Amino acid sequence: MGEVYKAKDLKLNRMVALKVLRADHTGDAERRQRFIQEAQSASALNHPNIITIHDILSEEGTEIMVMEIVAGRTLTEIIPRGGLRVPQVINYSAQMADALAAAHGAGIIHRDLKPGNIMVTDRDLVKLLDFGLAKVAPGGFDSDPDATNLAPLTVQGSIVGTLCYMSPEQAQGKPADTRSDIFSFGAVLYEMATGMRAFTGENGISMLSSVLRDEPRRVLEITPDIPAILSDVIHRCLQKEPEARFQTMAELREGLLRLRQLSESGTLYAQSPLAETVIVRPAAPSAVEPPAPSRKIWPMLVGGVFAVLLASVIWYFIPHKRSEEQAPVTVAANPESGNKPSPTADPTPATPIPPPVAPAKDTVALLVPVPNATPLSLELQTDIPIDAEAGLALQFRVSGDVRVGGEIVIANGAKATGELYAKEKKKRFIVARGTKITVQFDTVDAPDGAKLKLNGEPRTIESPGLKSKTLAVAKGAITLGYTAGAQAIRLKR
Repeated sequence: MGEVYKAKDLKLNRMVALKVLRADHTGDAERRQRFIQEAQSASALNHPNIITIHDILSEEGTEIMVMEIVAGRTLTEIIPRGGLRVPQVINYSAQMADALAAAHGAGIIHRDLKPGNIMVTDRDLVKLLDFGLAKVAPGGFDSDPDATNLAPLTVQGSIVGTLCYMSPEQAQGKPADTRSDIFSFGAVLYEMATGMRAFTGENGISMLSSVLRDEPRRVLEITPDIPAILSDVIHRCLQKEPEARFQTMAELREGLLRLRQLSESGTLYAQSPLAETVIVRPAAPSAVEPPAPSRKIWPMLVGGVFAVLLASVIWYFIPHKRSEEQAPVTVAANPESGNKPSPTADPTPATPIPPPVAPAKDTVALLVPVPNATPLSLELQTDIPIDAEAGLALQFRVSGDVRVGGEIVIANGAKATGELYAKEKKKRFIVARGTKITVQFDTVDAPDGAKLKLNGEPRTIESPGLKSKTLAVAKGAITLGYTAGAQAIRLKR
């Protein structure tokens, strides 16, 4: 809708950007109102990842928006063939999610999220731009009432260059809420991770058909280096039905910020940077005392040592007995018996020397820390009926390996436990279909048999599209969980 110029503010002696409504739009009341709404929407948000609007002016019949000038490049210019590096994807997406969560919290839906509207500075700071198509929810912030009830733009005016990032409901002209931005966010993440668009087409019709019907190719098939949980996040954002996506950007931001913490700390892909290796030698005590084995390991260890000792005793005594029975008979001169030969045993019998026992191989135990808030995807294995009571025991299964420092700390398919949560125990649930249910996680099984504690903070879970009169949430629903505190597992090598 506008042309952007670099300018200098002579009063404050600073460089700014001026966005001027195009001359062919100055007589269009709808365009003028959209332009004003863009300034209102962005200026209502004070966030480091959202463009700052300094002022809006009217000059000679046109509107001029005064904005901060951002030195950087758009994601369209930055994303290479094959996609960005994993730390970049996580860092940029976490900043974008934080900005969108702030916008949604103020009642603003962006509706035009795409790589061309996202800038990255030389210091890797993300800036969300262009709120020209933003939808302002009534009461979202104090504004002109007319700016909250604008008619939607025509298809020709809204699909140019943005159709492949639109949500299905937006592309069909249906009412779009904040979950529409979550779909567009997923499309941008997909392109960042793979270097390819999630939805393509030779023309507007085929592209529209792709958005409405096609399932994009799995991210892990294109870029195997992407963490499985990040791939799952992207594809959940791209679900066709809004109920099947993340329901709030705040929830999505929480998971991405924790992934960024792991990435920045070097525990996402580093080769065992935090793993402490302990060598346990059975022959001689080591200068460093090995860590005490867990309760499940020490009986096996004692039993193994006993078996080795028993085998050694049996091996030694059976051959030794046979050597005595088969000792050679010699004739010795006996002067008292007239030199009669008498069978005597050889005074120095040949005792067989046991062959050297091969030294036992060193047992290597990897003590792998599991950082606080390590994310994992959990699939519900228990149906939750509508009339369920608080405290109902729930079973979950981990979807995808969870790695720390290259080691699997929680394996795909591992069992996790939790319970139905409510402020008052024994409170009977009476919920409508599709209502979110609150659960509380307990533990998850680790490869060494230990049980890792999960964050007990209540989280929501729901069954997308469930049409049951008896179930609130059905088996198979997916949610995110996080480990609680600094823990560790012990892996054998």
